[in-house]
Parts: sequence; structure tokens; C-alpha cells
Amino acid sequence: MKKAFLFTLVTTLITLSSCNKESGTNAIVVRDCTGTYLEMDGGDYHVCNFDKIANYSDGATLNVTYKSVSECGLAGTCLLYHPKKGDIEVTDVK
Repeated sequence: MKKAFLFTLVTTLITLSSCNKESGTNAIVVRDCTGTYLEMDGGDYHVCNFDKIANYSDGATLNVTYKSVSECGLAGTCLLYHPKKGDIEVTDVK
């Protein structure tokens, strides 16, 4: 009984500590003719709702929360290729 309780307690603590805490992620704003990106986790993520960070200049460091999306439309015509790790929507900027 005591072992089952300890196992449950440890499992619960591990699960709670691994949850996303809404603390945000530090990211750097990157802009070019292909769109607006946030550089984080070793790569660039294309921001679908770029208006959310429109007031921040290229190179600004932000603390953001975001969610992944399957894809978003292109902003315009540009012959430059910008490698990306995925598409995101910014949910909050701190």
C-alpha cells in the first residue's frame, strides 16, 4: 500500500513538472520578404498572425507563448527561400 502511494505521488509530481507553464519562450523577431519569423529552439518559426508582433522591430527579443498550426498563407511574392521549422500563431507577448 505504501509503495503504491509513493509510486502515485512520484508519477503525479513528474507529470505536473513536465506540463507547459504558460511562462513563454524567448524568441528573436526575424523579418524578410517571405514573412515574419520567430527564432527559437534552434530554428525559425513562421508567424501566421504576424500582426500580433507588428510593433516589434527586426532583431527584438520577446517572451512569447504560441501554438503550432498546420500551415498559413503566404504574405506575398518573394523569390527568397527561408527555411523554417513550422508555422505558429502567437497567443501572447510579454
